[in-house]
Formats: sequence, structure tokens, C-alpha cells
Amino acid sequence: LTLVEASEEMISVSKKLLSRKLSSSIQATWHTKAPSEKFDLIIAANVFNEISDSAISSFTQKLLDALNPKGSLLIVEPALQKTTLHLMALR
Repeated sequence: LTLVEASEEMISVSKKLLSRKLSSSIQATWHTKAPSEKFDLIIAANVFNEISDSAISSFTQKLLDALNPKGSLLIVEPALQKTTLHLMALR
């Protein structure tokens, strides 16, 4: 697993939470900035409601650019009207 979180505090929290759930055979690395490698699956969870409206398109393109040719992008967001409208337009 490659995890990206800007907040060092939240990285610490997620390490504690994931250490209880991950088996010893799964390697996890945390980053404060997106690594330059390509991925088969990117999960963007609770991200779009945290960024400005003007940044949504460019952020989405960066995620898509980080996918392998047959990779998938999974977006998980709360059902907030503002976020949902932007995601529907993006879709």
C-alpha cells in the first residue's frame, strides 16, 4: 500500500489504525506528497470535499495521470450536495 496524506499528525493516526488491521505480509508506506510511480488502483477518499472548486479538475487529472494504462480510480465522498454536484459533472 502507498498512502498519501499531507498531515503528519494524520499519518501517525492512520499508522496506529492500520497496524491493527494489516497482516504482516502487507507493506505500507506513507508519503506527504504523491510519489511519481504509476498505480493499478488509486482510492481518493474524502479528498474532493477538502479542496477548492477550482482545483478539482486539475487534481483529478493528476490522479488519472498516476494510473497505469488499465488502472482504476475509485472516488469515495460523503453525500454532500456541493461535492456530489461537482463529481457528477466530473463523471
